Amino acid sequence: MKSKINVLVIACVMMSFVAVAANPASLSVTASSASVFNINYKTAEVGTVKISIYDNDNQLVFVEVLNNVASFVRPYNFTEMN
Repeated sequence: MKSKINVLVIACVMMSFVAVAANPASLSVTASSASVFNINYKTAEVGTVKISIYDNDNQLVFVEVLNNVASFVRPYNFTEMN
């Protein structure tokens, strides 16, 4: 489970670097259960956010692109992931 948390944190950090480059953003990750994590994102301007999740071997395991968003809260469930 610790490795899953690390992967999610790395993904969020990468996402925040992209977002901050365009405009200041607020980003947080919270655990709602042992395998479900919520990403809470908020910025002043509407834009595109790309969420990329990598495993411990730096292999891309999930990508999601959200268009025309200024804020969102999304759950990510890791029970089905290797």
